[in-house]
This record gives sequence, structure tokens and C-alpha cells, in this order.
Amino acid sequence: MHRTTGSTHAARLGRFASLSVLLLAATTASTGQHEHMLKIMNSGEHTIIEAHISGVDRDTWGPDLLGDDATIAPGETEQFTIREGCAEDIKLIFKHSIVRVSRNFDTCTYDLRSSY
Repeated sequence: MHRTTGSTHAARLGRFASLSVLLLAATTASTGQHEHMLKIMNSGEHTIIEAHISGVDRDTWGPDLLGDDATIAPGETEQFTIREGCAEDIKLIFKHSIVRVSRNFDTCTYDLRSSY
């Protein structure tokens, strides 16, 4: 049987509190509560004409990230600044109105490669 003295117990509580703070900081960073970059790569044969991002808890799509006249041609990559969380729904619209949707996509960990 191992007996814990008061000072040993206090030291363990101090280490536990420090670990809890580190875990909280790591969890906050991993849930995407910071600005980060997302690359969208067009690995298909058709041009992406619109790219929309929305938080997974939202019912509407955000504005077109590409703007009015910009596109992502086959073989090209565009990079975007994400100012929300990591879990996002992403909708890409290709030429000829073909739509590809990626649900609950981790924008903090992965870049999106899409094709049509």
C-alpha cells in the first residue's frame, strides 16, 4: 500500500492543475478558435466557379470565397483565411452547375482536394 502525504498530495494536485490548463489550451487550439489557412485544390478537369463555407451548425452558406470573377482552374490551388472554427461544411460549384459538398470538414488539419 502506498501512502500519500499532504505535501505529496498537494504536489500531485498542482501537476494535475497544470496539466488541465495545458489540455484546455490544446483543446482551444484544436477546435479552431483562431485564424488559419485552408487550401482548396482542383484536381479535376472542370473549373470551380464558386466556393462557400459554413459552420456545421448553420443552415445557410457563407458568401462565395472566390468573389465575382475568380475561379479555380483544373490543376490550380487557392488559399483562404478561415476565421471561424475547424469543423466546416464546404460547398464547391463547378462549371455546368455541378455541386460537391464536404460536410464537417476539419479545415485546421486538412486541405481540400476536389475534382469533377
